[in-house]
Amino acid sequence: MIRYKDLYSLFLTSALVIIASVFIFHAASSRQNNNSNNNKMAPNNNNNNNNKTNRNSTNKGSSDDSITVAHIGNSIQYYNDMPRLLEHMLQTRYTNVYQNSCLRGGATLSSLFQEGNGMANKFSSRPDVSWLDEENTYDIGAPTVEELLLSLSSSSTTSSSSTSTDAWKSSWDYIIMNDQTQYPARPTKKSKSMDVLETNYLPLLLQQQQESAKVGSTSSSTVIFIQTAAYKSPVKDSGDLGTFDEFTAKLRLGYLEYAQLVRQQSNDQLQAMVAPVGFAYQVIKNQYGDDMWAKLYARDDFHPSPHGTLLEASVLFCTITDEYPPSYDISWWDTARYMQPPETEPLPLPTQEEADVLREVAWQVYQGYKQS
Repeated sequence: MIRYKDLYSLFLTSALVIIASVFIFHAASSRQNNNSNNNKMAPNNNNNNNNKTNRNSTNKGSSDDSITVAHIGNSIQYYNDMPRLLEHMLQTRYTNVYQNSCLRGGATLSSLFQEGNGMANKFSSRPDVSWLDEENTYDIGAPTVEELLLSLSSSSTTSSSSTSTDAWKSSWDYIIMNDQTQYPARPTKKSKSMDVLETNYLPLLLQQQQESAKVGSTSSSTVIFIQTAAYKSPVKDSGDLGTFDEFTAKLRLGYLEYAQLVRQQSNDQLQAMVAPVGFAYQVIKNQYGDDMWAKLYARDDFHPSPHGTLLEASVLFCTITDEYPPSYDISWWDTARYMQPPETEPLPLPTQEEADVLREVAWQVYQGYKQS
């Protein structure tokens, strides 16, 4: 079980501009310190039963048991096929789940908008695609960001997913986005991404919502920015971004600015929040040690391993549902369209014990982040 007192100290380090809210979190956390479990690799999930079914107003699917999720980003999402992993997790909660994506390796928000989907050669390689129909051979996602965002409102979904909408949704409930990892941490590059968000993405996000309103929908879309993890080592010319903790803090603040921009420039027509995945990596490092932390990364020290992807999906599940992540099912990986580069040796999948740790960390970090 994570010690709340230690979790507070991490928040104080990384959340440089949210000091007041940290004290709120600490006050709530201090009441739990006596229940901490010294066995870090075996959290007692029974202590969380009172919180596992919490729901809030952002849970779009609670009324009709359906949910739509769009993914916009790069390899931080497509490594180990996070969209499908999250889809499997959401299927434990919702009867109808539809996800689609526009992903491209190495993409920034700007380059993805300009160049579009880059998954034709990635998602076509795994698993065997012989079961797909002739029209949707590879299930690679939407060709462009625009086609993805407007696909539901125009009733012209352009690519296959493992679940069809069958016209039961006219807008995206959640749009999950991430930038190239260094961009939110670098002022000049962050400014460029924020300009693209406001100029290119925001009009489409509002348009798809307005089109949905024309057919009677009253729900609003929620944009979730993934606070991506800082690199494990100073690769990709990132040494000037500081230590892992300093890099993490910069990423958190950058993504908070992205979310604030969406809310403000949409006049609160759109909801926007940050999924604290990078902070969850930081908690793993500080609470469970460098060995467990290292398991979150692929061999290149910046892409996620299956452990990292499970943590990422678990934090997103909490952020979407306000509920504890579902029990781990190793068969979720069987339908992944891509894991790691095929020329490399496959990385190990999380064990049940490791998955329990990742689920617990995801929940506790989400709970703390929500209070801030």
